[in-house]
Amino acid sequence: MHMNIHFGIRPFVCEICGSRFNNEGAKHNHMRRHSNASPFACPLCEKTFVWELSLKQHLKSHANHGDIKASM
Repeated sequence: MHMNIHFGIRPFVCEICGSRFNNEGAKHNHMRRHSNASPFACPLCEKTFVWELSLKQHLKSHANHGDIKASM
């Protein structure tokens, strides 16, 4: 499996879009993009995110623009 990275071997294929991955975990993470699940919601606006990291980055944009509400 480790050698897949070095040799560019991507045997795991997304059945929806055809994207290819070098390991099952990467494919699994990719599949979350195709689901309608967005479990991470911004408490300051109505945006939702598939990834927690994306929500954290989004929250920084609120802080940078002075949008953080006193309720936090």
